Amino acid sequence: MTDVGSAGVEGTGESLWPGDTGTLPDRTRRVLLRLVRGPYLSGAREPQLWAVLLSDESAIRERLADLFLDLVVDPANEFAFVRNAPSNQTPNAVRSESLTFLDTAMLLVLRQTLLSEEGRGRVIVGQAEVFEQLTAYRTPDRDEKTGLLHG
Repeated sequence: MTDVGSAGVEGTGESLWPGDTGTLPDRTRRVLLRLVRGPYLSGAREPQLWAVLLSDESAIRERLADLFLDLVVDPANEFAFVRNAPSNQTPNAVRSESLTFLDTAMLLVLRQTLLSEEGRGRVIVGQAEVFEQLTAYRTPDRDEKTGLLHG
């Protein structure tokens, strides 16, 4: 395995497969891939990848920038994710979709449930329970699939 210094990541000099032209070590490539796949990298859930992210951050940022992506790292909460480069002159690499009204309401219901159960361990919410809480937001003029008002 290659040591990482403040100057960046050194290549291993070994191919990982026939025809491999990459220069990053296997562990750094795995972090890069995990970030690109999304939605985020959690230090609590994946401590080995998190450690590599912190040690090889500049090389990872450089490779992400080559893809018009920006790396966001929150060291206090130990999570990281990628987003589109903050420029209007670059193409969007990360897909984004607008949420419908009902999608947003559902996320708020789920977040409230999670916050109310904080500290009790794993939270499991049934589909029927969520649908029941969303009843107030469903109206005859709101399309279930799009969440758009018609009329």
